[in-house]
Amino acid sequence: MHTGLGKYGEDTLLAEEKDYDTLHAMFGERVTPLDAEESPAYRIRGALNSVLSQAVPKATVFAITQEFGTYGPTKVLHALREENRWHHYGGGTPGHPTKQVLKETFYPQRETWRARVLQRGAELLDQAVSNL
Repeated sequence: MHTGLGKYGEDTLLAEEKDYDTLHAMFGERVTPLDAEESPAYRIRGALNSVLSQAVPKATVFAITQEFGTYGPTKVLHALREENRWHHYGGGTPGHPTKQVLKETFYPQRETWRARVLQRGAELLDQAVSNL
């Protein structure tokens, strides 16, 4: 699970291109390939799924990231930059307002957003278990 990219409170399921067809058949239209040209995501190197494949080489491993949108890209970038500036050029103290803004940017305090994340997360888990 990850937050920050996409429409507020909506989830996108990001799958490796090699697993896209299988996962799309299991989870439907919300699945999109992990392709910077086609999805809200960026390529990740060294993720947990690559470690699992190496640790259990005889297992078939499918990994999917459930990405929940929070705020628009300008707000997210601004919060990241402000917190980074405070961390490196200010005091860096955890209680500074930039730290709180950053937390809100990736973990909105609205109950409707939180309820949606929990609901969609539980639904995805149920779908995954039923596909075992």
